Amino acid sequence: MFRFTIVLLILALVSCTTTREVIQRVPYNELEYVHFKEAGTAKVTGQAFLRTSSGDVKYAAGSRVSLVPVTSISNQWYYQWYLVENHINPEKVVAKADTRHLAIKRRTQADGEGKFTFRNIPAGEYFINTSVVWKVDQNTVGGFISNKVSIEDGESHNFVITRRRQLN
Repeated sequence: MFRFTIVLLILALVSCTTTREVIQRVPYNELEYVHFKEAGTAKVTGQAFLRTSSGDVKYAAGSRVSLVPVTSISNQWYYQWYLVENHINPEKVVAKADTRHLAIKRRTQADGEGKFTFRNIPAGEYFINTSVVWKVDQNTVGGFISNKVSIEDGESHNFVITRRRQLN
């Protein structure tokens, strides 16, 4: 009888899980990526952090930082999910991007103060993405941050990557 009760309890818990709605990606368009595959002459540096509601600064120390070209796929992710659905409907997720899109993004790791550098970047618009998380009691707070930036050939650019609203 005890085993039967355990099985029923497990089945009840499994049936309570919700399925997440998947937002389908726009199709990959090779023409949007040709320019971004070449080496450029720009240098991108920056610092990623979040400020708590009490004014403390939390850095993206050791976090992966991605430099993602602005394309139809990344625009869809940024405007439809990052700015909207992630905040008003966290049950929605974006389908995985085409591997050709993922292959074009550049990655580095932030140092202990959330600072990062990318070299030989072609001109264009990009999203700089990273995460800043920390623990408060037993809860993880902070989260993913993404800012849209514009880069010009031959220039050194320095960006502050943060959210514009207060966090706990």
